[in-house]
Parts: sequence; C-alpha cells; structure tokens
Amino acid sequence: MSRQRTPPLHLLRTLCAVAEHGSFRAAAAALHLTPSAISHQMRDLQQRLGTPLFVRESRGVRLTPAALSYSERCLEALATLDAATGQICRSDESRSLRITLGPFIASEVVIPALPDFHRQHPTLDIRVETSMRLAKLESDEADVALRFGGQATDQIALEPLMTMVARPVCAPTLAASLPEDPLLAVGQATRLHSSAVPDAWADWGRHAGIAPEALEGGIWFDSYLSLLRACEQGLGVALGLFPAAGAWVDQGRLQPLGTIELPIQQHYNILYRRADTGWQTLRAFLQWLRSLPAFS
Repeated sequence: MSRQRTPPLHLLRTLCAVAEHGSFRAAAAALHLTPSAISHQMRDLQQRLGTPLFVRESRGVRLTPAALSYSERCLEALATLDAATGQICRSDESRSLRITLGPFIASEVVIPALPDFHRQHPTLDIRVETSMRLAKLESDEADVALRFGGQATDQIALEPLMTMVARPVCAPTLAASLPEDPLLAVGQATRLHSSAVPDAWADWGRHAGIAPEALEGGIWFDSYLSLLRACEQGLGVALGLFPAAGAWVDQGRLQPLGTIELPIQQHYNILYRRADTGWQTLRAFLQWLRSLPAFS
C-alpha cells in the first residue's frame, strides 16, 4: 500500500492564503505571486491530494468544504512549525537583531540611547534601518518594526508603545515675530506640512475651531525629521508630535504655540513576528524600549 505524502509546505501556505483572503488574486498579492502562479499551485495541490479543493464560479473561485477544513488544520500546523523554527533560530543570542523605524524616532529617541542597549548585549549584531518604507516582517525583512498604526495578524503581533498629540511649534526667533494669540500666529505663519499626513493641519484646525481651508498652503516635506529641522531654522510653523518632540522644546530648539493639542488616533506601535515571542533578545529590546523617557 502506498504511503501518503504531505504536500510541499509552499503549497499548503498557498491554500491557507486563499482561504484567508477569499480569492486567488488577493492571495497572490499577499504572497507576492501572480494569480496564475496561485492557480497553478492550487491545481498541483488538488492533484496531489486527489480531491476537489475549489469550484470556479462567475465571480471567481470558491473553496470546497473539504479544502476549508484542511486549510484550518494546515494553518495550525504551519504556525507550530514557524514557532519551532523561530525558537531554534533565536537560540543563539549572539545573532543579529534587525530594527526598522522612521527617521525621526530613530534620530531623536532610539539611536541616542542605543549605546546603552549595546553595552548590555555586546555580542549582538544590531542592524537599524531608518526608512518610511514599511518592512515586511512576514518576509523576514526585519525582526521588529516601530510604526504609527499597523495591524496585528495571525503572524504579526502588535503592542502599543506610545500615544501622541499634535501641537503647533516653531523656532523661538520666529515666535517672537508672531502675534501672541496662537491661532493668529498659526494663520499668519507659513505652515509646514508632512506629505505622509496631508490632512494633519486640517484636522488640527477643525479641533481648534478654525476652518480647514484657512490652513491650506505652505511647504511640504516627505520626511518628518526634515520638516522639524526646517521648523527649527525658522521656515514656518509645524505640528510637533509630543512627547517625541519634547526634547527639542527642552533644548530650546522649538517653542510651542498655545496649548491646543490634537490627539493622534493611531498609536505608535511595536510589531514583530508571533513566532519570535519567546526570543529573549527581542523581549530584552522591547523592555529596554519601554524604559526610554519618550516611551515611558
């Protein structure tokens, strides 16, 4: 009697992706493959198992009940394998820790304090990527990401790190030339905008009781760090994100205009693979992060 063989893991991952996303096209986007590649892999898996896995309909493809049941078992098994793989790969504490975060938080919060963490883990190879690009943790592009927003999934864990508020700030020299009334000052000065959050000034204006159209126009930046540096040089008024921008105020580089604060709906979060939950180096890094003044 022939022995049943478990299909290759990449085919099982494809089945799970189709079950999760509901279509070949959506699964292809999630796996960075073409829809035709997904279709080919599903046909291959169906042939190997010898049972129908999907039915073509006018609106696309529907998985059979047997395929859905099988995908649930496969998802559990793959999660167990991923966790075991993560555990054995993380058993050597001298391996590298890859961190991705935005340039502002990197430059002003994490990197200045990083020597302290490195002294605690001198054999650890720490790799820092400062970019607005959201690295794909599922594809092993990084081990931990610090970002506004994000989403927890079956593979990715999310932990809130910090809540922020937005408050107008400018260089002290510019503040001296503006009206004392902060609303008049904001309306008179050049406003500095972040292209990543194009509606920030409009949202703050509505919160402050100012018509959003009154805050249109100004100078735009694709980097929040560049925006604040331009603000520091007296180019205009920016929305400072507190408490992260608090150090610039304490150092006299920026001065708040008034006390009206706009709560930021999205938290600043930590994201990492669930398979790495037991990795001691990762846990140590997260604990160290939370001890920093900006995050504590």
